[in-house]
Amino acid sequence: MQKIFLKRTILKPFVPDWVVKWAVPEFEDIGPEHLNHGDMESYFPQDAPRKGEGFFQQLQVSGLTRCCLGFEDGRSLITKGVLPICFPGKHLCLWRSTAFDISGNLFMPWVQNISGQIPIIRWWWLEYDLYPSHHTILFDPKSTLGRASK
Repeated sequence: MQKIFLKRTILKPFVPDWVVKWAVPEFEDIGPEHLNHGDMESYFPQDAPRKGEGFFQQLQVSGLTRCCLGFEDGRSLITKGVLPICFPGKHLCLWRSTAFDISGNLFMPWVQNISGQIPIIRWWWLEYDLYPSHHTILFDPKSTLGRASK
């Protein structure tokens, strides 16, 4: 599997106007310099809360939010055209870019990756339950994280 190098950009043109702030802004400007399928694993523990907000809180308490995909990672996977190859038919949660709307509701961006369709980024209200199709992908922090974007 080839490495997919990321070029971090200003996100404003790509993020909906209703997003007023990131839930974990300290993680928005960091991330892997490249995506390598071999450095990623799917994460959903048996005792994980089904409700999105509870799952997000569990990620934060465990310190795993930093190791999740973010909005820019999702955009790169879409533009490079590798989602059907790496994650066929799975919806990828972009937890690192969880955001608030003006009313204080939490939303998580996710890549809708339906087989036979062009993947797009949608937003999941964390009041709703997560489904088995929602995949949380973690990076190996020793090999890919901890590097601030330039």
